[in-house]
Amino acid sequence: RARTHAREERCAAPGDVVADFPTDAVPPMPPDAVPAMQEDPRPDAAPATQFGRVQVTVDTVVLARDNRSMLNEFQTHINATSLLAEDHGKELGKFFDQAFIIQTIKGSRAAAPANLNGAIGAGQNATMNAVGDELDPDKVYGKIADLIVSMEEQEIPVHEMLIFVRPFTYNILQNNNKLISVDYSANGGDFAQGMVNTIKGVRIEKSVRIPTAPIQGHYLSNTQNGFAYDVNTQESKAIAVLMHPRSLLAGETIPLTSDIFFSKEEKQWFIDSWLSFAVTVNRPDLCGAVYKQ
Repeated sequence: RARTHAREERCAAPGDVVADFPTDAVPPMPPDAVPAMQEDPRPDAAPATQFGRVQVTVDTVVLARDNRSMLNEFQTHINATSLLAEDHGKELGKFFDQAFIIQTIKGSRAAAPANLNGAIGAGQNATMNAVGDELDPDKVYGKIADLIVSMEEQEIPVHEMLIFVRPFTYNILQNNNKLISVDYSANGGDFAQGMVNTIKGVRIEKSVRIPTAPIQGHYLSNTQNGFAYDVNTQESKAIAVLMHPRSLLAGETIPLTSDIFFSKEEKQWFIDSWLSFAVTVNRPDLCGAVYKQ
């Protein structure tokens, strides 16, 4: 009889020979086997999201130098050299801090990076409604609070940020009753101690590094970086700056270093302090600022 691909449903008697399946036949599937699933081809990402890149170039050494004659005050004040080196360190530290503030201000006005499908948004900023509003504690608080809420709506981790204001603006905020009164805040601030702790849960700090006038010819600005550290008129109107740890990308090739040495050729002392660093905007959507009119 014709060969089939299935066995007959009977028990083999002693001495019977059960023929094997043909070599080209598909063997029966065990009862507990799971049929193989045919996978669909992986869909292409549409539209494709590129991996964003930010780079910073360190190309400038900033040097502070004092030179003093071998007589001068070193005869009467043996610690003069170390004191001058300390002053250099403070000045360069201020310069370092200001560069970060400047870049955060620029980031607050930057557009969203291209080709990232909205993964990183534009800078965050708000402007006071009228000239003189920056002198009103309620209006200053209101603009900063509105900016924080706007960031929260975009799921930005504002609790990881810091608010920087100049001492002048900090003093104005102290006259906001809701920030100081215990009826509204258990630990919002202390008028007598001159303290304002937080706005909407974001810590606030005083800083005189926020520019109050345009800056041209900044030490780190050059044609290669497009004068990236100069400050224009609009940028100099910032009264509050919001910064996140990932707002900026910074690189440092030479940390703050000091040296005191005597030149035999010139017969005088040199007190040097120097450093080399650069900083640029990393995430515009994590940079915020409030501007006056």
